[in-house]
Amino acid sequence: MLDPHYWYHPPGAEIAINNTVVWDNFVTRRTTVRFQHTLTHGDTQSLTIQRYNKTDGQTTTLQGVKKDQLLTIQQITIDGVDIQNIIYSRSWYEPEYPQPWAQQQQQLGNELLHQVPAETVLGHNGVWHLTFESPFYRWLMDDVWA
Repeated sequence: MLDPHYWYHPPGAEIAINNTVVWDNFVTRRTTVRFQHTLTHGDTQSLTIQRYNKTDGQTTTLQGVKKDQLLTIQQITIDGVDIQNIIYSRSWYEPEYPQPWAQQQQQLGNELLHQVPAETVLGHNGVWHLTFESPFYRWLMDDVWA
């Protein structure tokens, strides 16, 4: 489930499994994306969400009120299992920091991470990642819950 927060242009999201795009659209309201995808038994799988459509003007202050564009990953379910705990321990986000903002932050001494672990509020364009193995239930039992 994806939840947007925006004031002007909505965020976009492209969801892919193993580089196969299964959904690509602008997220104008809380959206549940459902899809089926056959996975190769025994292989490592890659689920990604490419967040896009944020321009430099999307973060601003108008009449004393901060305006922004965010995309929040509220929930992911695989084979009927809510994987929120897995997201917090095994996912990462690779933001694309805009210039000159990134340069300003670095000059202020702020470290900008290239991989942000467990991030579910996607404030910049970038790619969110989660890898897992199939069959999913076996991976859960053997690797995650062991």
